[in-house]
Amino acid sequence: MNIEIESISARRYSSKYGDEKAFGQPLGFKSIVIVSVREKSGLVRSAELYAGIYIPEVIPILIDEVSKNYIGLSFNRDNVFNLFSIPFVTNSGIFKAVVGAIQSCIIQLYFHKNDTSLVNGLRSELRNKSIEDNLFYYASGGSVAYSPEECRNDASKIAKYKLDGFKMRCGYQSLEEDIKRVKNVRKELNKNLEKGKKTSLMIDLIQGTLKKKFSTEELDIYINSLEKYDILWFEEPLDPDKFYLYDDYNKMYNKKVNLALGESFTSINEYILYENLINFFQLDVTHCGGFSETINVLNFFSNKKSSLKFTSHVWGSALAGLLNLSLARASDMICWFEIPLLEFEVNSHLFNNQEINYKNLSN
Repeated sequence: MNIEIESISARRYSSKYGDEKAFGQPLGFKSIVIVSVREKSGLVRSAELYAGIYIPEVIPILIDEVSKNYIGLSFNRDNVFNLFSIPFVTNSGIFKAVVGAIQSCIIQLYFHKNDTSLVNGLRSELRNKSIEDNLFYYASGGSVAYSPEECRNDASKIAKYKLDGFKMRCGYQSLEEDIKRVKNVRKELNKNLEKGKKTSLMIDLIQGTLKKKFSTEELDIYINSLEKYDILWFEEPLDPDKFYLYDDYNKMYNKKVNLALGESFTSINEYILYENLINFFQLDVTHCGGFSETINVLNFFSNKKSSLKFTSHVWGSALAGLLNLSLARASDMICWFEIPLLEFEVNSHLFNNQEINYKNLSN
């Protein structure tokens, strides 16, 4: 059954989150931008834009411009995954993210109108489809500004949800202080070993956010200092916009250590560039061209015989979480799913105070 686009709109929110100690957002508020597409029948579906955190003022203008190319168009199975394109402009960057968000809404509308769950609809486009839920779920917390005790308290929360891993942020405080923080978290996570369950620990060095960034030499010192704490991956360990640093690091140190990257990427070309340098690629439907481009990425790497693994990146409202979860459940190439521990006030309004337990949701 075809769908016809009637209107496209954007809404912006300023949402309280965390305990007002979170790093990187002013005054304890986080910007959320949601784009919604209305079909001729009145049915509406929405998507979130990761870029709305950083440039909420600009996005509605771009959505208005892109929307002109969708209003009145009809979509069917043959064209619902086709991304609208302007030469040299929409192949990457913020335009690509906006186009992807609109397309993600249209894809949701199409499958709903045709009585297909979003997970099954996405699965039909993937070469490597999931048969069952083999995902590992990890809590994303440990603010870079937290003390060792605050990090430990954060890590203790994963027991409530029976999660498989915990990610904390490092690189802002001194190395000595970060070692104390990591040691405290690992000690907390090791309590699960007594119950026969290993809990993975990931470290995000947030080099895309911090103004003072690591050199390859500084990164090597950091990794050596934390080696004994059994870190599954080091995320964004160097400036994500400087490919040559990752190339240099691998050539200079040739460490058997997992590096993770990808939340800032908006096109398949960026993933291909880092193919032989990174072990874990992060996919975010709300930034990398929506469902269409993320499926392109997964399908491209589906026949590659490498040690590459994919994870779902989530940094936004529960809407961002659900969009990414649908793709993660559809693909057997995505092995980890990120669950932010910080509470966003906007979630209570978007979901009528319902708690979203990602691990226990049905497809």
